[in-house]
Amino acid sequence: NTDTVNANQPTNTQVSHLRRSGFFYLGQHGELIANTTFGTATIVSVQPFKVRYTINKGRVWSDGVPITAADLLVDHITCSSKYSVVANLGSPSDTSKAPQFNSNCYGGLYDQRVVATPTVSSDKLSITVEYDKFFSDWAQVSPMPFPAHTLVLLSEGKNVLPDLTKADALKGVFE
Repeated sequence: NTDTVNANQPTNTQVSHLRRSGFFYLGQHGELIANTTFGTATIVSVQPFKVRYTINKGRVWSDGVPITAADLLVDHITCSSKYSVVANLGSPSDTSKAPQFNSNCYGGLYDQRVVATPTVSSDKLSITVEYDKFFSDWAQVSPMPFPAHTLVLLSEGKNVLPDLTKADALKGVFE
């Protein structure tokens, strides 16, 4: 799990890069390219600075479960130290005790700039993130989807996916 401090190793990161796709990727010359096959990232206001991340309809995980805003919220949950404190998961700034999820995102650019929990659109395909101010690297901190339904199953001690409808419904705890 490249999202934790202890497992963010080069080999793990290479595998993670191959299995995850998002709104942007780096081209062969290091240029940032919009991944319009996956979705769009649109600046909706500059004051306050807000970006709407929208997943294209029809995007699914390899198991067939639709990719939704809940899958984007997982990235916020694991990268926002403010969320960790509000959700009683521990404070990353408490040096005497690590939070329940010791994320390597804590203290990073997203964590420093995000203002609050993103809002989810009514169709559950978009989240809108408010940042403290405009910054040129905003596209590089765009949320990456993570299969929320698998986290719920694992937390319940299950390792077999139910039918697609039930698996998709599991994401409701994130929305």
